[in-house]
Amino acid sequence: MKRNVITLFLVAALFFVPVFVLVGNHPQIIEMERRPIAAFPQKPKSLAANRIKKFFKEIESYYSDRIPFRSAFIVIAEYINKFGKIDINLDKCYTGKDNWLFLGNDYDHCIDTLVGTWKPSEEEEKSQLRFFMNVNDVINEFGAEFYMIIGPNKSSVYEEYLPPHIIPSEFKVSDKLVDNLKKHNIRIFNAIDCIKDNKKLGLLYYKTDTHWNALGAYVALDGFFKEMFHAALPECTFTTADKFYGDLVSIGGYRSFPVEEGDNVIAAWKDKDHVPVMDKTLLVLGDSFSLALMPYLESVFKDVHRVHYDQIIKNNDVGALKTYLSSLEAKPDMVLWVQVERIFAHWAM
Repeated sequence: MKRNVITLFLVAALFFVPVFVLVGNHPQIIEMERRPIAAFPQKPKSLAANRIKKFFKEIESYYSDRIPFRSAFIVIAEYINKFGKIDINLDKCYTGKDNWLFLGNDYDHCIDTLVGTWKPSEEEEKSQLRFFMNVNDVINEFGAEFYMIIGPNKSSVYEEYLPPHIIPSEFKVSDKLVDNLKKHNIRIFNAIDCIKDNKKLGLLYYKTDTHWNALGAYVALDGFFKEMFHAALPECTFTTADKFYGDLVSIGGYRSFPVEEGDNVIAAWKDKDHVPVMDKTLLVLGDSFSLALMPYLESVFKDVHRVHYDQIIKNNDVGALKTYLSSLEAKPDMVLWVQVERIFAHWAM
């Protein structure tokens, strides 16, 4: 009798989970990891091995994000990590030197890209180029200027804190892709060199988060202004804030983690009464890397509006961007696309 009950339970579970994944009411944002829930992937453009592999990887992410009681399983995993001292989530997050946390390979193959085991094919490079050229054309149709900022992965900036077994490649995928766009007159700023050259100013990224902090965002935006407009941002002062428990603590399955002070700062204009304002309206199409830029942008532009590009453009449909711009009563003078390196490296491919 007991065996039959167990069998019925397992059969019911095997039936319930797929049904719940497909028809359940799932939140669009995974709060613990501060990211949108994975969307169902679009059909591969070809039967090339890398495209098929990517398709099934995205299917796996789609189901994983919708598993019932997912948050509870993560909490249990955190306890295992804490008391068993087992690193259970290497693909999600891994620990570097001095308690630095880095994003794992489940997120856009960022480790494979970092160490050089993944590179886009020539066809994929052309696909990305076509996409951004089309975006540029649509934005120009509305009389606006198009700009891009690529925010480097933390692992690209703080290579000295990576664990010994992860050795970055000298070849950077993002460098080649940025050069491709520049050759076709896309105004794009890759913030990697600017960020690396200013590491002496202080920590520019959170040790336990995937993102740059207020100082890193300021350094990147200042570099962007200098390159695109030949003018620096007004000077800011930075003061240390409370300890910051970043998204990688949850992503890595840590119930607790030795978080230190020093990587969280608050910015303030040194002379807030004399911050020059650009007499232009700005539309920011940006992922989470754009959030730390917003306080600065909102101070130096006449009007700023931000929306995540995923909310407008689905399945690389640039026509949706044209529809969105047409719907705006006040058209922007400039459009700024902000994207983290790891997503940019695979975007529109």
